[in-house]
Amino acid sequence: FVQNHPDYETVQMDLVEGSGSKNLLTFTFTRSRLLLAFLIPDKTQKSIQLAFDALESAIGHRVFKKLFRLILTDNGTEFQNHQILEYTTGGVRRAQIFYCDPYSSYQKGACEKNHTYIRMFLPKGSSFDWLNQNLVNRMLNNINSVYRPSTNEDAPFSLLSPTLARMVRVLGLVRINAEDVV
Repeated sequence: FVQNHPDYETVQMDLVEGSGSKNLLTFTFTRSRLLLAFLIPDKTQKSIQLAFDALESAIGHRVFKKLFRLILTDNGTEFQNHQILEYTTGGVRRAQIFYCDPYSSYQKGACEKNHTYIRMFLPKGSSFDWLNQNLVNRMLNNINSVYRPSTNEDAPFSLLSPTLARMVRVLGLVRINAEDVV
């Protein structure tokens, strides 16, 4: 599929689990390494679907379909019913989801690397129950403002397509000056 659609960006999707009930649904755009994260109340397929629906509602179906054409994720139980994620409740296709091979997290390495940045703020074993989306966005603003070797010493915020930049603004994310990054 990727070979037939070289212009499609792969978006890597995963879940970062907290020790409480709340978790983070994450998306990494492979070209820019932009990280998005959405706080979800639990690790159910329904919560993932509701996060997809809310994101699509915020940015619009056309933009969602353009940015999330190709999603790569793992075989976690929360992602098993790909149809509720690929299609809107009205039955309109909004994305295509593909799965990594079992025990092959390296197949979505950009996502896994972004998770190491999240763990600098939220160590493994910590609860996310005290978080709200505004605090998650502040964390994302810092992470996406970091200059990285994988992006030729640019920050993800420096590498956004115009459509991706508009989505970032709609979601309330903003770049932080390098000297102010936590």
